[in-house]
Amino acid sequence: MINWTLNKIQPVAAIPSDPFAPPTPAPRRALAIESYLVLAVVLVGLGGPIALRMSRAPAVELGQSFDRFPMELGPWHGQVVFIDPEMVKATKSDAHLNAEFSHPGQPPVSLWIAYYETQKKAGGFVHSPKLCLTGGGWTQLNTGIGRIGKDMPINYMILKQMGPSMVVYYWYLQRGRWFTSEYLNKLYMVLDGLRSRRTDGALIRLITPAEPNVEAARKRLDAFAQQLAPMLPNFIPN
Repeated sequence: MINWTLNKIQPVAAIPSDPFAPPTPAPRRALAIESYLVLAVVLVGLGGPIALRMSRAPAVELGQSFDRFPMELGPWHGQVVFIDPEMVKATKSDAHLNAEFSHPGQPPVSLWIAYYETQKKAGGFVHSPKLCLTGGGWTQLNTGIGRIGKDMPINYMILKQMGPSMVVYYWYLQRGRWFTSEYLNKLYMVLDGLRSRRTDGALIRLITPAEPNVEAARKRLDAFAQQLAPMLPNFIPN
């Protein structure tokens, strides 16, 4: 099998009728393929050092503890909500904030922030809340991407479970960059790990009941997120 593969990459040259004739130059195609093979070998060889460099990225702590997170955001008043330690352990986050904010005459907004000082195979990774919520019995009715301000995109989901439904906003925050794509977030994590040996990042998630309707719920989350956004750089490192 190996010989067949090698022959396909670079076929064996035919034996010349005159054994003393000068050798025939190798075709350009074979030389090009050899170049690609050399490049592939080099990249594979670098894979180990790259992975090692990222695995040794030092932990980057919060700018300040979530214990100091303001519970007054504009007209919103919040309080920290207890969360099962086993659930927190499952996220493998290094720090978290779970709070509920209320506004007179409106349904509450739940805020969850999970922060990771460093992301590596042995520890935790920022991940999409889709699996957690749908795995908890919620049915996904709609998803999309919105924006609460310049350079501040958000993912939104409309979920339903039996009777009630809710609207969810979430995004990834990494060194001041906002991402809706989990793949882009991981790509920049790798690049930052190579360039500056930093792989810290956070997930921010907002949830509110879809009352009196989805449009009103989204406006509520828009207003809350605009109050929240200026606070995040005080805690999550740029």
